[in-house]
Amino acid sequence: PSRVFFPRGFLWDEGFHTLIVCKWDKDLCYASLESWLDTMTDEGWIPREQPRGPEAASMIPELAEDSREANPPTLLLPILSLFHQKDPLIQTWLLVYYPKLERWFNWLTTSQATGTNFLYKWWGPNEASNLGSGMDDFPRDDFLEGRSHFAKYSLDSHIWILF
Repeated sequence: PSRVFFPRGFLWDEGFHTLIVCKWDKDLCYASLESWLDTMTDEGWIPREQPRGPEAASMIPELAEDSREANPPTLLLPILSLFHQKDPLIQTWLLVYYPKLERWFNWLTTSQATGTNFLYKWWGPNEASNLGSGMDDFPRDDFLEGRSHFAKYSLDSHIWILF
């Protein structure tokens, strides 16, 4: 997003940004991954919007985050890219960061669960909110509303969890 209107990083976007960064600066790639993973709570939640630095923080008077709200785990994309490229540091890096990745996965699969086996939904502060999916302007399952008990589940959440 535009840093003028959104002076903060978004977890959903940073996975894609870091995927590109990994192609030209591996040190910066690892630093970006670590900086996001190091903001993880003990429960495994990573805040989805994070101003980086005092100037960006000063432009956001109040940033309310909801620890029930997840973003798709796009940070896995650069990690998988490094692994497939056989980057010499990835195995050592994974030894250090695998516990956090596992905690994040466990949090995702429990916090976004619907109560129906293996069906997931992007939970938000209310039923109308879908900011966590990263595709908040994407048409959801409104066409199923009233016609199917599956209307409250999100296909993209299933795909990310299975990924």
